Amino acid sequence: LVSNPPRDLSLLILNNAPASQRPLRRPTRRQTLLTWSVRAYRVICLAVAAGLIAIASRQEEQAALGPAVSLDEARSIFPTAAWLGPRDLERHGHAVMGADGQTLGFVLKTAPHTDALIGYAGPSDVLIGLAPDGRISHVRFLSRAETQAHVAAVRGDAEFWQQFAGWRPAAGPLSDIAGVSGSTLTSLAIAEAVQRRLTG
Repeated sequence: LVSNPPRDLSLLILNNAPASQRPLRRPTRRQTLLTWSVRAYRVICLAVAAGLIAIASRQEEQAALGPAVSLDEARSIFPTAAWLGPRDLERHGHAVMGADGQTLGFVLKTAPHTDALIGYAGPSDVLIGLAPDGRISHVRFLSRAETQAHVAAVRGDAEFWQQFAGWRPAAGPLSDIAGVSGSTLTSLAIAEAVQRRLTG
């Protein structure tokens, strides 16, 4: 028996040993960096792919829903509006853009989100214009189910509509609104619809 086998014989025995019996080799620094680089690249690719899918899905949803407010309706509040931004899927409104690309404000309607609020004969649709800082700049009555007499009374009361001007929902609840005489139910339902639409 050979007590101290030659070095070459030891290497031969080691190389022929089962994999489970061979000593583990620590990866080099370069190998470690390469492994982590590959993993990071895969994670980035997956994240980019997920982001692109989400964007495509959001665009498809926006296209399927269509515009929440027409450009003509927006121009009734922002006369210099040139075009509307994509539909906001959270607030269901649009940014209003000027010809120079500057944001003039934001427009949204109360209907159908507040149709549960009934005035005298039914729910009313109101067009709301917000300034860039979030304050109400204009509120315009778009009649739906109310009687013509109540519509005329509310539309013609400038003091009623002036109560909404300057209110910023983020600053707190809307102050007590005085209704329109002869159209109290309709006007107060409108006030509640505006507040609920902007505060959720």
